[in-house]
Amino acid sequence: MLNPQNWLENTYSDKKNTTLIDFDRGKLEFNQGELIINNYPNLEIIWTTGEGKIKNIAKLTINNCPQLVEINVADWVDNQELTINNCPNLTELRCDNNQLTKLDISNCWDLAILYCYENQLTNLKFVQQLTKLETLVIYSNSITTGLEYLPLSLKVFECDWGEKIWNELALYGKNLRAWQQAHPELMNNDLSLTNLTLTEQNTTPLIVTATPNYLLDRIRKAKAITSDESPTSFSYSGFALRDNHPLAWERENQEVATSLPLRLYNFETKQVVTTANSKDIPHYLALSYVWGTEWEKQPQTYGQDYQTDLTKLGHKALNKAIATWKVIKQDSITSINYIWIDNFCINQSDPAEKGQEVKNQKQYYNNATATLIAVDGEILQQGEWSDLWTKHIIKQIVISSWFTRSWTFQEGLLSKQTIFMFDDGLVDGRILAKIWTGLQDSKTLNHTTIFSTPLGWSYGATKDHSIKLSLSQALDAVKHRKQTVALDGLYSILGLLPYGKQATVNYENNTPEQVLQELMDLARQENPYEVISWFGERRDDKFWTIPQIKEDGSTNVEGFMNIAAQPQSLQITEQGILLAGWNSDNLSKEYVIIFPNSEQIVSDKLFQILVPKLEYSHLPIKVTKSAYRNIFNDKIFIDMINKQVVEGGQAIAEYQTQIEILPK
Repeated sequence: MLNPQNWLENTYSDKKNTTLIDFDRGKLEFNQGELIINNYPNLEIIWTTGEGKIKNIAKLTINNCPQLVEINVADWVDNQELTINNCPNLTELRCDNNQLTKLDISNCWDLAILYCYENQLTNLKFVQQLTKLETLVIYSNSITTGLEYLPLSLKVFECDWGEKIWNELALYGKNLRAWQQAHPELMNNDLSLTNLTLTEQNTTPLIVTATPNYLLDRIRKAKAITSDESPTSFSYSGFALRDNHPLAWERENQEVATSLPLRLYNFETKQVVTTANSKDIPHYLALSYVWGTEWEKQPQTYGQDYQTDLTKLGHKALNKAIATWKVIKQDSITSINYIWIDNFCINQSDPAEKGQEVKNQKQYYNNATATLIAVDGEILQQGEWSDLWTKHIIKQIVISSWFTRSWTFQEGLLSKQTIFMFDDGLVDGRILAKIWTGLQDSKTLNHTTIFSTPLGWSYGATKDHSIKLSLSQALDAVKHRKQTVALDGLYSILGLLPYGKQATVNYENNTPEQVLQELMDLARQENPYEVISWFGERRDDKFWTIPQIKEDGSTNVEGFMNIAAQPQSLQITEQGILLAGWNSDNLSKEYVIIFPNSEQIVSDKLFQILVPKLEYSHLPIKVTKSAYRNIFNDKIFIDMINKQVVEGGQAIAEYQTQIEILPK
């Protein structure tokens, strides 16, 4: 047999003029296990034409070939290691059907095509630096990890159907970007959130994700089908789409609920119990479901001193929760015997209690070990695994009646962990939340980020985190959702507002306009400019500060914007906006206030007002600085009714005296 190094140096001794190294059609058998192709300054192609097989080459090294663009060493039967160094122009590599256990191509930055199927590789780390890679074929290897190393430049990626790495991508609809963005803990030096200390987790930011664009139209056009009919009994065997981290109740250092709801339902005794002074309930679940409108004929008491009316959907959700509890009880060493169910645990006939409990729902869902979500429909229709199954599950959730309600939006966002209870199976909501998160077009992803989605939280969730939406964001988020009682269109977002617990909840005497006005007043105290950062149709000239409220309690908020700066003093009246004094930290800033209006108001003072036209485009009002570059520190009054701007304290006082009499 030939010595491979001798054969190479004899056949291609003129290194300077060699542009092609061809391991020709003969059945070359070498008697030595290593070959080094080194220092060929003009070499462009290394290839095997395919009829013969190169045998007995255990290690191939290619060095210092700056013009090399293509390598084909497929079918080198015994090759176990391939290393390529200093070949910066290499764009295509075929090393399939070898016995490779090591592939070092870390500095082949221009590589676009890589075929390395039918080898013995175990991890995808060898592609970590290949930022221009477009085609990667790796089937018939032993690769189980390393999706975090795949570049987003990939257009073609082929791996074994049904293997671990294929299943991982299939969960995300074969969307590599979605998978990687859903695993930020792997995208930063392999640092996993499971290794972070509790202190580090508690200081990480919480980001509320938006609805992925491809789902928006589906959500708005969906005609949710809710069935009050059978089945009414359920038996689950386990959780589909299990995340690779322990479920909340399986964690060794499971947090104990420090603040319990007023009442809880006991699965074992089938009774509602009062939790006052109770110290033996470390964990509880919460139920999220759609009430429906068809009530059971016979009210039930369940041990409390008031009657509980239950709808057919409520009864169905309860049966699902009981079946889920049995799975948890069987598979877990942690005992969870209690669940919070609003219709059981709140005395609906007591307005004072109901008002207080509505404001407490934020902490109830935050502190629950997990939220059980009742969704009508089946998920196992396909009968077997497919890459569309996860998308099918998300679709079923999105078109369900559960996803159309304003209360359930809040409940999903506030829940650290969710379990979706379908008619025929249970789904671990953490995977779904990760997919939802991964579909965001966000550049803020990092290993310390926690995301809140309508399907629950993803990554390292702890009770110390808090949802903090602005009023504009919350109104915009639920504007397409429904509620049976108009006031619920506003009360259902209290848990998402940092000042929500300060609001007065009164179902008997309040109107939606009164509730929204109170929330806007609270928001203004919390953040002076936030309440007027929405745009959309006004209610009318008299209540121009209030977005138009529909009969079902939703608003016509069309969107919201971030404010560049804020005045030190801001007063909002039914007539207009009074500004007094400006923050002068940065003279170069453009100060912005946004308020709903349909006409342009002109001013030359140091602020900018953006107002939408009727078709919701924005008209900026440019501002000029005075010759002395001073910030205007006197008062400005913007009359929203009569479309005037009045400047100066004395002029404003005189003008306000007039408008208190003149406008009707």
